[in-house]
Amino acid sequence: MEQDTQEVVRHYDPYPQSIFTDFSGDIIKGIEAGNKAFSFPQIIQLDLTNNCNLNCVGCWCHSELMGKLKFRGEWKMKHLPKDTVLTLIEQAAENGTREIQLSGSGDPMMYPYFMEIVRAIKEKGLVLHLITNFTLVSKEILKEFAEIGVDRITLSLWAGTAETYVKTHPNQTEKTFERIRENLLHLASLKKEHSGLPVVKIYNVISNKNYHELEEMINFALDTQVEFIEFQVADIVKGKSDSLKLSEQHMESMVEQFRKLKKKENYFTFGNEHNDEFIEFGRFYRNTLPEGFRVEENSKKIRCPKDYFSSARNVTKTSLDFAFSQGMCIGCDRKSICYSTENPFKLSFLRILGFGSLYRRISSIKDNKKQKYDINIVDRMPCYIGWTFTRILPNGDVLPCCKGHKMPLGNLHEKSFKDIWYSNKYNEFRFLAKTEKKGHPYFKVINCHRSCDNVGMNIETDIRLKQNAIDE
Repeated sequence: MEQDTQEVVRHYDPYPQSIFTDFSGDIIKGIEAGNKAFSFPQIIQLDLTNNCNLNCVGCWCHSELMGKLKFRGEWKMKHLPKDTVLTLIEQAAENGTREIQLSGSGDPMMYPYFMEIVRAIKEKGLVLHLITNFTLVSKEILKEFAEIGVDRITLSLWAGTAETYVKTHPNQTEKTFERIRENLLHLASLKKEHSGLPVVKIYNVISNKNYHELEEMINFALDTQVEFIEFQVADIVKGKSDSLKLSEQHMESMVEQFRKLKKKENYFTFGNEHNDEFIEFGRFYRNTLPEGFRVEENSKKIRCPKDYFSSARNVTKTSLDFAFSQGMCIGCDRKSICYSTENPFKLSFLRILGFGSLYRRISSIKDNKKQKYDINIVDRMPCYIGWTFTRILPNGDVLPCCKGHKMPLGNLHEKSFKDIWYSNKYNEFRFLAKTEKKGHPYFKVINCHRSCDNVGMNIETDIRLKQNAIDE
């Protein structure tokens, strides 16, 4: 059976803070050398298991549309040995890795030793990013997530309503969708007591089954108090999932839906939009103001019942902070309920991640038809992924990037990760990825031009390298 891989998270966005902000000297040294690494990758993605309890319609691994390619039997039940995972976590923490992503072709929570691995990652002081369908969580598990400080959760949802959830997850019922809603709200209440962690992103893969309810997806994210949402076009497997493909009319409808979303009362921007991959769509705030307070001037100011204005004092990736000065409030009979400089008010908001990538796909009909979404952007800059990221499959294969399942550079059952990471074979990948266009024959099995799941990470790395050069 062809060992294909599910696309769960496509384009990296550094939320809530970039792990690349304090780029290690060893990472920079390796990139400058061009064909060597001097420390472990910043991010290791561990695909703990191939097993999944859902059959999402667009999944390359578990959808009924995949026919003979659907994961079954021994391959579906494949998972990394616990001792292998624990050893790797320990080595990663000692050799410069900062983040572990639990993701993959199956749901990490199907792994028989899941919570033990979660605890081990956090005990080593590593950032933990969990990518899951969120159907296997319980209130007890969520409580532990908050208590031990799981950093980020990406929830693969694909719907804004219970009805569409069933259409995109055929073996589930509407009750599953409502249980996800309930658990997200429970997690939101727990986060208030535990430093706001984990930060949550809802991830929606868009096909012709759900393209019509972008606003419903936004509203669900707002109602459940998550911090981020991301949309991405489903990658079609020719001859298998063609029935899910977006038509030109579907994509035009999506563009129009985004135009309408900009007219919502709770929509605001921070000024100029960025170009290209980091184009900003804006934010949607949650109006939790006390009675009599109003948001005005494109959400930059709050007006109190006495008609005083307070401007935003601080902007984070998840909130705007407002505070009224003490002098402004002298003599006011409502002073006790206002938000002074000593007691600022946070107006939380929902942010769309990866909008530049999405917009590029739905507005470029020609590239969409050819499924060559990323041909321009991946050839415009070097690929640094050989220094910053690696992916490990349940069979032990070590991959150079998210889409590199046909180019394993070693296997943990044959060599240690350290030996694989510093090998000549890995160095060859680093050199060619940095110096060659992705139409080079070497990259044919990866097909970078079709879609690069690490393009956002490469852009972030490029920005950090340029900033480092300026600082020097």
